[in-house]
Amino acid sequence: EHVHVRRLTSILPSTVPFTDFNKSIIQEFIKARTEGVRGKSVKRATIQKEICTLRQIWNSAKERDVAMGDFPAKLKYSRDAECPPFQTYERLVSLPKPDWRRLYLLDDEVVNLLAQIDSIPGSRMIHTMISVVAMTGCRRSELLRMKTHDVDFEQCKVYFHEKKRHARRFTTTVRTVDMSERLFKLLRGWLDSWRQVENPEEFWGRRIPSIRAAKMFRAAIRKTTYPKVP
Repeated sequence: EHVHVRRLTSILPSTVPFTDFNKSIIQEFIKARTEGVRGKSVKRATIQKEICTLRQIWNSAKERDVAMGDFPAKLKYSRDAECPPFQTYERLVSLPKPDWRRLYLLDDEVVNLLAQIDSIPGSRMIHTMISVVAMTGCRRSELLRMKTHDVDFEQCKVYFHEKKRHARRFTTTVRTVDMSERLFKLLRGWLDSWRQVENPEEFWGRRIPSIRAAKMFRAAIRKTTYPKVP
């Protein structure tokens, strides 16, 4: 919230008393934030969060008997530009300015990518990690949160822990994914032959920060024929 307050105080007019704020002043703030800084626009959801912070400050002032009316309603926000559709690698390569964030790989391309990563010396852990993502569709955060007991070889299931935020509180839910024969062999081989254990409870042998994992993934992919994969 302190970031929102900093944005509010940097744009809202300092010469106008807070008690004199009205809908037009707030609407001007929304317009300024939409235009952004140096041509970089701000997303609608971000602006709405900042207005929500302003509303909380407004209501808090009312509770302290500051002479203010109700917070302005029906504020207008511009629509965010629609994201381009996801496209194949072949299609993106043919574009003059491809957006590699919109890439998806076909099944044979995923197999090819995993095979190339597997051929990189010392990449056993990265290959296993990226294979788990490709075969289960898990998020990076879920992947790094895996514990040894989350892999049930008897039931052929993997349990991923999803961490979600709701009303300023974090809740954790468990999602179950069935293991294919290929994934079973991959995870069994990792635990039995390749894992270097610093913490037995951690499936990957140790805690790996998300930013470090992202850098490891990119470094491995840059050594393949798909160097521009985000």
